[in-house]
Amino acid sequence: YILDYKKSPSRFYKSIHISYPNAADRERSARAGLHPGGQIMIHGQPEVDALISEDASYFNWTNGCIAVANADMEILWEAIDVGTPITIEP
Repeated sequence: YILDYKKSPSRFYKSIHISYPNAADRERSARAGLHPGGQIMIHGQPEVDALISEDASYFNWTNGCIAVANADMEILWEAIDVGTPITIEP
């Protein structure tokens, strides 16, 4: 996948969009009779109702996104250029 755009302001403390789903993802989900989803982001904590960073990692609150602490998001934001490739592994 590609990190194809950055979004700030965002509902979260900054977010970077992942180019999911690609054509292969859409084809695979269609064969399975499923919707592939989308709008997958790497993002910081929510701007409203923020979880304490240490506690947030214990909950599945992202609905498929990759969430990081705001301090880590700031580092990623500065280090990542639009167009950067990304591999997501389980």
